[in-house]
Amino acid sequence: MLRRYSASQRFRRSVVDTLELSEGYLLMAAVMLAATFILLLLGASPPTETHKSVVITIPKRASRQAIATILRGRELIRSRTAFNIITHVGYEGRGFVPGTYTMCTDMSLFRVLDKVISGDVAQTSITIPEGFTLAQIAERLGHKEITDSSTFLQLAENNAKEFGVNSPTGSLEGYLFPETYTFGLGLSARQVIQTMVDTFDSRVVKPNRSKLSDPDELHKMVTIASLVEREARVGQDRPLIASVITNRLRTNMRLQIDATVLYAMKLHKSRVLYRDLDTESAYNTYRNCGLPPGPIANPGLASIEAALNPATTDYLYYVAQPDGSHKFARTFQEHIANRPGR
Repeated sequence: MLRRYSASQRFRRSVVDTLELSEGYLLMAAVMLAATFILLLLGASPPTETHKSVVITIPKRASRQAIATILRGRELIRSRTAFNIITHVGYEGRGFVPGTYTMCTDMSLFRVLDKVISGDVAQTSITIPEGFTLAQIAERLGHKEITDSSTFLQLAENNAKEFGVNSPTGSLEGYLFPETYTFGLGLSARQVIQTMVDTFDSRVVKPNRSKLSDPDELHKMVTIASLVEREARVGQDRPLIASVITNRLRTNMRLQIDATVLYAMKLHKSRVLYRDLDTESAYNTYRNCGLPPGPIANPGLASIEAALNPATTDYLYYVAQPDGSHKFARTFQEHIANRPGR
């Protein structure tokens, strides 16, 4: 006999069937979610237990897929899929910071992501000694793999105005402050130069604004400081050497500074020969009166202070002694007598 159900009974039965079906779907969804979660955790685990450092570079405007490919190719993540899902779900709206990073093969995906999203780029310290030329700075930066040395040198030698420096020669020689810097690896040459120029401005120009407001006066001071830097070996000689330079300029005597000849020849050697003095260059102060067109090195604060405040003397000559110090003289006869071995 066909059993009949009332409308209320049919409704209750429909609800029970639906709930039973929903429970089945929910159970399946829970199982799938748990499986996905486990797979993601496995995909996010370190690729290996071996600790190995790897240096990678994230290019500017690199897509998520491109970054995943870079990381997978260097064996820093297990799965590109896990990378894409986790970045989409857990790091949505947070961009990747381009730069050079030091990673380790035993890092989890979460640690890798934290580095590239927070911009925890690889860094290194570099010391630029007082008296280094642009060429020497470029060589050291390239050796430390901080930036491309040839690009750095080309920019620094020819594009001073782009960095806010009014150098008549167009060169930044003398305007890159010698200091110990901490740079991120893979920086552009322009970023490195701007940092060094800004340091020069904060350490030299701003504290002496009243004396150096005129770009010509600044250029003259830096040029004299560079000559002092390359000539002096003993600290107390710096103001005295600066006084000889200013005294000779005042009397229109040629400076006759060996360091300018070496700069003109693009050489670094301990002794200048007589034939070197004939080098044709505006920087050769044996052939030309006055200061060279620009600095011959990047001076430190001690030489800059000497150029700003030379000693008050009537010295016109100095000659190096075996211990690195100098003897100073007022006349040429005194100068001859001061030469070692006399």
